[in-house]
Amino acid sequence: MALGLAAAPALADDPPGGGAAAPQAPRGDARRDAAAAEAPSGAAPSAAAPRSALRGAVVVAVDDASAEAARALARAIYRDPALRPPIDEAAAQVLTGDPPRPDAPAAVKELAEVRRSAGRAESEPVARSLLASLGAGAGAALVVAVTTAHGHPVARVLRVAGASYAPLELGATVQRAAGGAGATAGGAAAPADATFDWPGAGATVHALLAGDERAAGAADRAAAPPASAHAAPQRGPVGPRAGVDLTASKAPAGGQGAPAQRSVWSSPWFWGPLAGVVATGIVVLVLAQTSDGDGETVHLRGRIAP
Repeated sequence: MALGLAAAPALADDPPGGGAAAPQAPRGDARRDAAAAEAPSGAAPSAAAPRSALRGAVVVAVDDASAEAARALARAIYRDPALRPPIDEAAAQVLTGDPPRPDAPAAVKELAEVRRSAGRAESEPVARSLLASLGAGAGAALVVAVTTAHGHPVARVLRVAGASYAPLELGATVQRAAGGAGATAGGAAAPADATFDWPGAGATVHALLAGDERAAGAADRAAAPPASAHAAPQRGPVGPRAGVDLTASKAPAGGQGAPAQRSVWSSPWFWGPLAGVVATGIVVLVLAQTSDGDGETVHLRGRIAP
């Protein structure tokens, strides 16, 4: 499905959340190398995107231990067209923990450094501010921030406008690979060679984003001044808005239209199967609603499969 990513404005080098989206090779195996080879050269928006232009949700691995879980969540989130942020695959990979290439543009390296800085932040307000800057740079309305504690990945959803967390927490189901080595030393990271599922995550984030958009629309309508009853009606044909380039829609000479650009989201990086992993337990989804000091928080939890 074509998303028209070529029409998105290029990333500026100055903002902290931006980065020129050049294709880069992901870590590891041949499957990811093949995905990088097929990645398009789309662009992401600048970090100064206005609130009304923010759309979708971007997935960020706050710490390196959460990279694999964040990639699995990115596949689940970006499967929904309504949740896809206006970024390319290279930016998506860096945000989910892949290191930039040594020859990557400075803006891409800066994007990776801001992500790491969010994980090292000594206070939550600083971490939220850094994550919000990443979301704004990606043109996303929401940041789905993945962390791992005691071997279990958890994601919290940050609203970029206001840099505040929504009362929502997502949990992953961890599936051990056949003959897996078990949890890493100290139990901070998930079991080695594990794979992850995020049951209900896409639908839950979609519902949250839709609710936020409805609330923002209602607030904008309430703040708009009432239309004057004596306003003169607009007459004559309506011309194009200033700054709109109409040449992009014209077919080139010979009557042939421009070839459709391959969608970044069709890359095997997002859709490739996780080979060699055998689920040894049943995915269990538990939806619990608890009360904490900040009000009610909905926890969408997975389980570590036996």
